[in-house]
Amino acid sequence: MEEAIIRYNPTILEDSEYLEQRPVGMAYEKAQGYEIIFQGAGFREIEVSRETMTFVSTDEGEWWRQMQHLGWQPFIEKIEQAGTDQLQRVKGAIFKELQRYKQADGIHFDKEVFFVCGVK
Repeated sequence: MEEAIIRYNPTILEDSEYLEQRPVGMAYEKAQGYEIIFQGAGFREIEVSRETMTFVSTDEGEWWRQMQHLGWQPFIEKIEQAGTDQLQRVKGAIFKELQRYKQADGIHFDKEVFFVCGVK
C-alpha cells in the first residue's frame, strides 16, 4: 500500500504528519535482529520462530477496506482532499496493480510473523 501511495501521490512524502504517523508498511525483520533486541533487554534462552500466513481478500473492495482499518484512512482522506479525481486515480492504479495477486478465490498476500520467547 505504501509503495503505491507514494508512487501515485509522491507529494505525501512532504507531509510531516504522514512522515510522523505513517502506518507500518512491509517490514523485513530477521530472527537475528530479535535476538539482539531481546538480549539487550536482558533476556536469555531466547527462541525465535517464524510463521508465514496467507491473507486473502475476496475482492478489491474488501482489500481497500482492510487498508483503511490498518491505519491508511487519514492519508486516504488527504489524497481525497487534494482533488475529487485524485483519489479515484490512485485507487484505480492500485487496483490494477492488485491483479497480479489475484487468484480464483481472491487477492492473496503472504505475511511473515515472528514469535519470540525468552527468560528474564
